[in-house]
Amino acid sequence: MALGKSPGRFRAAAFRLNIQRMTKSWTFGLYAGFSASIAALVGNIALLIAGSTQYGGVVEAIGTIAQGSPAHISRTSTAFHVLINVLSTALLTASNYAMQTLCAPTRADIDRAHANGNWLEIGIMGVHNLRHIGRRRMLLWFLLAFSSAPLHLFYNSSVFEVFASQDFDITATSAVINETTLYGSDWKMLNNKDWSRIYAAENISGYSDLHLMIDQVSFEIQVQQNWSYTLRLPTSVENCDWGSTSRQNETFNIGVGFSTDPKVLQIRPIDRTARFVASIDDFTANKTEFPGLTLPAILPGKIGNICPGTGWLQAHPALYVKHARAKINNLANRVQVAIPFLCVVIACNFIKVIGIWLTIKTYSNEHLLTGGDAIASFLNTPEPTTAGRCTLTKSQRHRYGRESEVKPWTVKNKATLFVLGGARVWTATVIFTSFILTMTALTAATANVVHATSPWGTASRLIVPFTSSNFNTRGILLVAFIANFPQVCLSLLYFSINRICTSICFATEWNNFATHRKALRVTAPVASQRGTHFLQLPLRWAIPLTTTSGVLHWLLSQSLFLVRRETRTRAGEIYGDSTCACGYSVQSILAFSLVFCVLLLVIICRLLWRMHVRMPPARHCSLVISAACHAPLDEVDPHLCEVMWGVTEEAMDDRPGHCSISAGVIGESQAGHLYI
Repeated sequence: MALGKSPGRFRAAAFRLNIQRMTKSWTFGLYAGFSASIAALVGNIALLIAGSTQYGGVVEAIGTIAQGSPAHISRTSTAFHVLINVLSTALLTASNYAMQTLCAPTRADIDRAHANGNWLEIGIMGVHNLRHIGRRRMLLWFLLAFSSAPLHLFYNSSVFEVFASQDFDITATSAVINETTLYGSDWKMLNNKDWSRIYAAENISGYSDLHLMIDQVSFEIQVQQNWSYTLRLPTSVENCDWGSTSRQNETFNIGVGFSTDPKVLQIRPIDRTARFVASIDDFTANKTEFPGLTLPAILPGKIGNICPGTGWLQAHPALYVKHARAKINNLANRVQVAIPFLCVVIACNFIKVIGIWLTIKTYSNEHLLTGGDAIASFLNTPEPTTAGRCTLTKSQRHRYGRESEVKPWTVKNKATLFVLGGARVWTATVIFTSFILTMTALTAATANVVHATSPWGTASRLIVPFTSSNFNTRGILLVAFIANFPQVCLSLLYFSINRICTSICFATEWNNFATHRKALRVTAPVASQRGTHFLQLPLRWAIPLTTTSGVLHWLLSQSLFLVRRETRTRAGEIYGDSTCACGYSVQSILAFSLVFCVLLLVIICRLLWRMHVRMPPARHCSLVISAACHAPLDEVDPHLCEVMWGVTEEAMDDRPGHCSISAGVIGESQAGHLYI
């Protein structure tokens, strides 16, 4: 029996060993990306099915996946957008990983490029290599690249909120009525702070009619020359700084003036800071003594603010509000799905699944993905055209095939920004552009102090005025483009920042070969070589960067977003001016700006970090890497051993020395000496 089980145990052990090898290999990133893209595809299809079947199905290419109160819908919308940004971040990260794999050259690609006087990039993703790699890989790279754009433009806008509001009346009514009898469960009691906040909004969702419970009325006092007085309702909006008198306090101050001709006392116009206040009970019992005021009464126009610390209305100063009753609007807010947008997203998702799978099938160990791969290749088979150029730099690449004067070797301390060399121009441009965009966002967000108190994210009711469009599919498409175009810009900026970080890590790893002897980090390790589960960015860089990217995209989706405003008559008919617009949240914009500024600050500090340059900076250039890999001829398989860069042949009186990455005994390069 034991012998019968041996093959099964052997297969299980072999399977576990393969899993362990795969998780320690760079291919784990491709397989993980493929799995993530499959998971995203399943999630998107599930969302499409839910939007097509729930709440009455699809109406005018729009489906509904949730409905309820404004607070519930706001939370649901936020949850969906968090999920969308997690899926999109995983999908785009997997796609970028595959794209970097595709544009990695083979040794044959490099040899052809060098023979034609060109060079290729090692350990970084970019378009420079595309015309030198195979057509199939180039087409696959463009397929993955172009399938990313629709994701940025339509993914976040495929799920959006609909704010439903209805015409309503604001009615002042007596607070002495039996509210329990007259108002059922569809009327909600609100204190003065809550109802004034809710009904001050431009679009009111979740409530319709409002009844203000009045328990006091104020009147202006007008004293005549014959010492009689009259009461009248205030005729204008005034400040809240006024005193009061009542039946319990029968005295108040009036102004008296002196007239010299004739010598009589004259009553000055009474100070309007004094009013007569009557309770609603007193007003009802002695109606004939007070100016006409009929309750309930529909109040015209917008209700203004309430005097601080009181219940007196400023727009209607005659009335004191004890509390209010708001009728709950059964026209629930909704979270909806734009079916055409989601179909585009699913199509792009499917393309990425196929593209990543083909990348897995296309790749072979001949591709030089990391700097270690290139070093191993050139140490194993040195390239004759770069012999005698051991201190070649990227800035000298155009002279590598010509006779040129060998300059003394110099060791310098430079800021990392300048070690990156030619990249410093676009690095500074990207940082400057990002800074300007961030400052612009901060300025726009803080320009209006009142708007700074608007709710977070999609709960905000603020809209960009010029983005209002028709309440149809075409209008949604237009506004979605406006709302999500910044997502494309953010992705381009992040791509540039990712290149900067990749170049920093490459430069650091390359420069360390001059100070530490270590095994090469390669994609297919042999002997003492090290395996790699990342391409160029270590996990301590890749994980924070990817997480920050996802957070920034989510914050941007909460800063600018598609919103539909559905306004109905009291009979329930939709108004023709119901709009689709680009909403924005000041708080979300501030949060986005803060996170982006922190990211830029970290990158800038790292770029200004000084590096002690001990070997010619490679800057991803295949020529420089090749020139640094001419080990002594008596070394056997140096690429399989621990290696270090330094002097392999000391300078003599009549000839320069030689430096190389080598597995043998090396010396430290000396500033001012000549090396070839």
